[in-house]
Amino acid sequence: GNCWPRMQYRPNVTLLSGTLQFQDAGLERGFTKNTSPKVIATSMKISILVVVMSVAALVLHASHGQGDDAIEHNGIFISRRDYSAGFAALSLLVVIALKLQQRWRIVKPEILEAMVVIVGIALIVFNVLTDDWYQAKLSGIQDPTAELGVAFSNTWVLLALDSVVTVYHIALPIRWCMLWPLEVVAVLMFPMLELTIGIPEQRSKSSHLIAFTTLVIVAVIGKRTLERHERKAFSDVVRERTLRAQTEFNSQLRFDLRPGNSETASSPELAVPEGAFVDSVSLREISDAHAQLLHVLVVGQREHWLIDAMDLRLAPTHRLGRGGFGVVVAGEYFGTQVAVKVPKSPARSDSVENLPTLVSELRVLRRVRHPHIVAFHGALVDPERCEIALVLELVVGPSLHRYITKSPSLGAMARERLAVMLGTCRALHYLHSHRPPIIHGDLKPSNIMIERDAGDSVSPKLLDFGLSRVLSSRSKPLGGTWQWIAPELVRHGSGSTPHPSAAADVFAFGRIVHFMTTGTTPLAGQSRRSIFKLLRSNQCPAMEWPKCPTAFDEACRETAESCTQSEPGARPRMSQVGENLEAWPANRDVASCLGRIEK
Repeated sequence: GNCWPRMQYRPNVTLLSGTLQFQDAGLERGFTKNTSPKVIATSMKISILVVVMSVAALVLHASHGQGDDAIEHNGIFISRRDYSAGFAALSLLVVIALKLQQRWRIVKPEILEAMVVIVGIALIVFNVLTDDWYQAKLSGIQDPTAELGVAFSNTWVLLALDSVVTVYHIALPIRWCMLWPLEVVAVLMFPMLELTIGIPEQRSKSSHLIAFTTLVIVAVIGKRTLERHERKAFSDVVRERTLRAQTEFNSQLRFDLRPGNSETASSPELAVPEGAFVDSVSLREISDAHAQLLHVLVVGQREHWLIDAMDLRLAPTHRLGRGGFGVVVAGEYFGTQVAVKVPKSPARSDSVENLPTLVSELRVLRRVRHPHIVAFHGALVDPERCEIALVLELVVGPSLHRYITKSPSLGAMARERLAVMLGTCRALHYLHSHRPPIIHGDLKPSNIMIERDAGDSVSPKLLDFGLSRVLSSRSKPLGGTWQWIAPELVRHGSGSTPHPSAAADVFAFGRIVHFMTTGTTPLAGQSRRSIFKLLRSNQCPAMEWPKCPTAFDEACRETAESCTQSEPGARPRMSQVGENLEAWPANRDVASCLGRIEK
């Protein structure tokens, strides 16, 4: 009867009876994200269909000589041709907006749903006000039926309203709780028209209103039933994934903690359960993040890098940096000044979405120890709030970007610049020599800090491993900053996703050598679009170099151009780059620029 520690977590899939939303706010966000692509795709199909129908109506009017079929009274010209053209233009604009959302994710899924509902309300109002009878009334005609000699009916208006309601409740996977404004407007539209403008058929107005209201109620009930089934299916998937993760974890943990299993306990690779650290945590549901952080928590306890919150003192007002992941603040850990990387406020809906970056960085930092890589002291992990805080070495000094741009003379800094290049190169060589290799993925001057020791020698520190990758068959594509990114990472001509490789770091290092030589950001005068266009066409934009270079500048240019070749296979390995840099002092011309250099 050994008692093994177990991970037990059950996602809260209870629905609120009124709105049908999950009680777990994170799970509700996951459900909304899951349906968002379907909302976009279906809305685009419907909008394209409206464009086609409107164009067909225009062609039909023209072929029958009815291009100017209209009502004209007191100078007011109302043309069905204009209506068709207006519908086509509006639908085309909707298609373009949805395409931009699909590609760039401009707004959050919840806002997208609200915008689609607003478009539906606008369609209801537009359908009514563009009807011939109501247009005539708005134009000042008191009795359109008598004055124009045309019989009008409520049927067309009610049919148009019912079409919008039906499409939104059956075709579009919008959450039921978001549709109530459209339902209210649709039902109240008919009575409001009677009270303000009037309606064509007074005798049958009650029966028409009752019939239309019944149709709306039936659509509401059908939508509610359908969504209840969708949410049940979604919660079943969440439970299944959570149970599978727990089963795998508990099974692996039981094996790891078995008495006498010293080989597993001593190996940092074997000690990590399968799936405990992945390149990116799936955060489509809050329960996935919770389960992943429970993995991280137990692994941290076994590897002894978990930090108790009581041992860490933060200085929230002393911010050291800020980024998309959150903020870096100063802190004190047992009397040592540290930098603490924390996600955005948990009150914000996007705080959970930043977990993959911090978990990816944790995955790398717990495995690396190098003089030119920022030291990792440990992490605070809170599975209940789905938060991670990384406690790192506090590097006292400027970033490489500030160090270069604020220096009075680059020529007088040749020895220090070579020391920074060598230190950065050795850090990358160390990362790439791991088995499996580690790719930094976001090498740039702002991610390299420069500190000075007591002897006034400079030393670089590589940091920010949020976009790093541990190479494996399942490694996700690399990202990066566009001015430093390798061309193979933005090529999409072949339709395949670029696999991460150490050559991407080599390319970025070449760009950094250029920056340290010239003091200017590579390709600073070109737009992101123009650079990406060149990279996708297999062309590397040329970099500008000093017009009167020194021997040191020439050596830097040779190294940078070798590292930034278009084809990844043609670039040298970081070990070769390091050997080349170490040989510079032996060159008489370069040595004259360096003066005396300490190895």
